[in-house]
Amino acid sequence: MHFSRGNKGYLINLEHVEGVRDKCAVVKGESLLLSRPRIHAFMQDLTKYWSEVK
Repeated sequence: MHFSRGNKGYLINLEHVEGVRDKCAVVKGESLLLSRPRIHAFMQDLTKYWSEVK
């Protein structure tokens, strides 16, 4: 289960994240805004996930 909370409204499946741009996670071409309080934890989760699978 590789999910991380991007903001209080949704969870993001890290498997589908293509990158991060302008404080948004790019998921299947869509930009999902990352909240200021959660961006650091999201980036840590994403980095850990990418290091495990690549």
